[in-house]
Amino acid sequence: MQRLIPALMATTVLAMPGVAAAETYYYGEIFGGGTYLSDTTLDFGGGTEGDLQSDFGYNIGGAAGMGIRVGGGFVRLEGELAYRSNANEQLDVDAGGGLEITVEDLDGDYTALSGMGNIYYELVDLDTPLTYWVGTGIGYAKLDLELTGDLLGAPVDFSDSDGVFAYQFMAGTSYALNEFLTLKLGYNYFATADPTFTGNDGGDLPAEYSSHNVKAYVTYNFY
Repeated sequence: MQRLIPALMATTVLAMPGVAAAETYYYGEIFGGGTYLSDTTLDFGGGTEGDLQSDFGYNIGGAAGMGIRVGGGFVRLEGELAYRSNANEQLDVDAGGGLEITVEDLDGDYTALSGMGNIYYELVDLDTPLTYWVGTGIGYAKLDLELTGDLLGAPVDFSDSDGVFAYQFMAGTSYALNEFLTLKLGYNYFATADPTFTGNDGGDLPAEYSSHNVKAYVTYNFY
């Protein structure tokens, strides 16, 4: 699916009027930055829910694609592979009946490995050395959740993964150092369909995943 999405995007764009003879280029890039993971609600069943809070984490990854001249800018199509990780901070458990328990010093982390097909539009015909871009993408993410700690003297030891649909939105700016090398800075909202993990008792453990990311890119262009 990861290969199919960029191919379908490219077919659609190339069918647009005036694109057939457009200027094109290819590029590869790496990126990294910080990730803020929104609080995650864990549904333990029986009216018991937990609010998982995470530390500020990181993201790394890479992408490759092509740019096609359209009007005053470029439509960019790319495939992206990325990894995000946030260490757990604490778990607030609402057991119902007014009973609330906080698990502090919680170990483990919540990670996402994703493969995405993205499409961007980048404005380049501006009287400034900077260009500006917006984009969106869809794909697949493998989410891994690990929880270890202590709950009222009882050990908490949980680890499971789930694969789900993922989507994202991006915006940022670029600065060309020369014809081939470009630096970028951008914001990225990345989220998934709600995963369902398997609890230690064999039952379902529904969860959530949504994050806000700041990224710095280094891009090499091929003509």
